[in-house]
Amino acid sequence: MLSTSKSKYEQIQTELSLQIRQGMLRPGDKLPSEQELAAAYGVSRLTVRQAIGGLVTAGLVLPIQGKGSFVSEKSQPRAELKTIHLLTSTFHSQADEDTFVTPFLFHLGSEATRRGYSLCLSLLPRHLSFREFLRKGGIPPTFADGVVLSNISYDAEDLIMLEHERIAYVTMPWKDQVLRGPRVGSDGVAGMRMCVENLLRHGHREIGLVNCPVGFTDFESNLEAYGRTLAAFGVEMNPRNIVTASSISEEDGRAAAEQLLAANSRITAAVVFGDRAAAGFLHQLARRNIDVPGDFSVAVHDRYRWMDSAFPFRPSGTQQNIEGIAHAVLDELDRQRSCGVTGDSFTHIAPDWVDGNSIAFTSFGISNLL
Repeated sequence: MLSTSKSKYEQIQTELSLQIRQGMLRPGDKLPSEQELAAAYGVSRLTVRQAIGGLVTAGLVLPIQGKGSFVSEKSQPRAELKTIHLLTSTFHSQADEDTFVTPFLFHLGSEATRRGYSLCLSLLPRHLSFREFLRKGGIPPTFADGVVLSNISYDAEDLIMLEHERIAYVTMPWKDQVLRGPRVGSDGVAGMRMCVENLLRHGHREIGLVNCPVGFTDFESNLEAYGRTLAAFGVEMNPRNIVTASSISEEDGRAAAEQLLAANSRITAAVVFGDRAAAGFLHQLARRNIDVPGDFSVAVHDRYRWMDSAFPFRPSGTQQNIEGIAHAVLDELDRQRSCGVTGDSFTHIAPDWVDGNSIAFTSFGISNLL
């Protein structure tokens, strides 16, 4: 009997895929006819046709006109996953690299070793795309059993190529990238909600948002989570309290602070996206002799550990669960290797909340200070 958690054709596709992967249906075997499958599952032939179409796309089934659908000779999984190829790009500075790449490599490598895998790393120049990397003689994806694309440029054709080669893969999209296939990343919606809720619970009602630039994968979700969280506390979103940064640099963080304070003198707190932008924002408040958290509260959405020693106070905010992300990447590769279906999914890993001391209760606005 089919459950109701997935669409009917997805459930049929998953069940047939498992039968193929477990050897119940072997290469060369003919699948039951559409009519037989429709009767067995209590669905229409159109639903069965959708399910078989998904198996064809995954390379598990080969349709032969006039004869039916047969299990593909390439349907059986290859040897157990042994090598994972991580492709990532260089960062603007050593500090940026240390914030995510170094701890991610540590956790991914440690867990991969524990599971019996080896890890191959390709560090690409920032301007080099996945396809250009291959054209210039980079290690081909067929070298590995699993590929992880992190912070590099790729497009839909690149992902289709990986699927055609039946290579398990995971993308970790950051900005201006194709949102399809299996993806893993931090739960930005949960992080934004944590930041806004903590400020609201400290009495703040005029809360600013310094959002990431347009083109970042979190841009729209940040706005939505910010507005919904305010609404849940009965606070109307004020467009004057929203600034879209040009980048996530310290310089643009300083500019965002000036823009936000000039737009609304009643503002008492802000959520700032990105550790570098938040650093610039906090430095600009200090230049204006605005005390944090005495006069103004700040929550950093996507902070990193280096901030703990960079200010007289410990910035409060969300911090990516990098170990959890690394484990989720390996879990997704394992899943693909076991069932053979890539699918379109996004595994969100909830960030950790760092309860620092940049947030305080308030009863007045910046207008009292200026």
